[in-house]
Amino acid sequence: MKEIAKTAEGYGVTYCVEVVNRFEGCVLNTAKEAVDYVKKVDAPNVGILLDTYHMNIEEDSFTEAIHTAAPYLKGMHFGDNNRRCPGSGHINFDEIVGALADIGYKEQIVTELFVQAGGEVARDCFVWRNLEDDVSEASLDQKARDLLTYERDLLNRHNMA
Repeated sequence: MKEIAKTAEGYGVTYCVEVVNRFEGCVLNTAKEAVDYVKKVDAPNVGILLDTYHMNIEEDSFTEAIHTAAPYLKGMHFGDNNRRCPGSGHINFDEIVGALADIGYKEQIVTELFVQAGGEVARDCFVWRNLEDDVSEASLDQKARDLLTYERDLLNRHNMA
């Protein structure tokens, strides 16, 4: 990783290690493990990417995990416990955005959804059936608009917009 970090730095690339749940990966499963790893790599362009879907499985507290990763947190993936849009399951995104506001987070937040069966990514994420009743382009476009409104409201409530 130290060699990869040097090469990436030469190209101005920040390399993030993503923390995934134990059912999908065996290297980094918690924010604390990721912090320990990034400290060992000791490169300014290596950071942590947390994913709410995976955090829901592995972390005892979203807030604690975000605060733990804070010095190295370079990316966030939002997705609910059911792999669908934030707000469609039971994850408390208000808590998550509050914790991000606490640490002064200014990096990217990407919503990562896997709602449609078929294809390599769906196979790799074990999506064997459509998770939405309607996966037409029009329906998915409307869900994207609704998601944007939902996430803007979250960010506005925490003065992060």
